[in-house]
Amino acid sequence: KVEERMSKRINHKARWKNLLEKALNYDQWGQGLEASEGYMALLKDLAKADELDLSPDERAIIAKSKAVIKARLKVVTSASLDSVDATNEAKNVMKAFESLFTGKEAHEHIRVKSGINVYASSDSNNKVTI
Repeated sequence: KVEERMSKRINHKARWKNLLEKALNYDQWGQGLEASEGYMALLKDLAKADELDLSPDERAIIAKSKAVIKARLKVVTSASLDSVDATNEAKNVMKAFESLFTGKEAHEHIRVKSGINVYASSDSNNKVTI
């Protein structure tokens, strides 16, 4: 049972990293449509984190990651020139994903743009909402 749970977590983590890497590559190449599709796919997949029995720290990482990716998606879809900070923060999400489910504390700080509220709360089912 524990082995199955860890396998599921590792599979999710690998998928998240893959989706983020593809979206970031499209983003850096200036392919906004493909980048936005990638970010949306990642957000949809991150919603599946609810089924992973996450610790409070892991829920916080996921919640912050979702907020940063949503902010980046907004920049990409609006064709704003305010992209450098948002891209750098999206890269920090990749580093935070790498620390997930390792048993180690995440040392990567994910900054969320001022004015954006992040709520990493859980109910009895360990669900994350932002």
